Amino acid sequence: MGWQSFVYGRIIGKRYNYGGNIHLDNDRLLFHRLNKMIIDELPTEDEYPQITKLMFNTPTVKFGDGLYKDQVITFGASYKEVYDDWKDWLIKFENLLSKLYWNNAIVYLETENWDETQIFTWKNNNTSPFTGNENNTKDNWELGGHYPDFIKNDFKLR
Repeated sequence: MGWQSFVYGRIIGKRYNYGGNIHLDNDRLLFHRLNKMIIDELPTEDEYPQITKLMFNTPTVKFGDGLYKDQVITFGASYKEVYDDWKDWLIKFENLLSKLYWNNAIVYLETENWDETQIFTWKNNNTSPFTGNENNTKDNWELGGHYPDFIKNDFKLR
């Protein structure tokens, strides 16, 4: 059998601002389109703990239909005892973040054998609306959240 774990959350996509010209709507959606392409390129199958394109939802890349200004990429999956492989999951997730154009992300980890939901947050300090992800490195990220010290120590989270 085993304990079931639920992992879910969202990534807020970065807005592209083409010189402040509000008439260039297609250009304003540039990063949103690139994010959708990156998610669509994820595999449909992966080694455990899986991160696949089937667990992600990206809204359409036009205004309306779930998109006002910021793109919200949602995701979720259930795993068997993913906390045993949580560091591997985090490495895969951060690898995905390094490819995307994003401002912040949040991941919730629920397990049947823990009383509390663990919360992991990322903030991308590369906030320029004119730059892509060339500075999208872990050095420019802040990791925070609400999780027990033993997780921080066991997985050597920064």
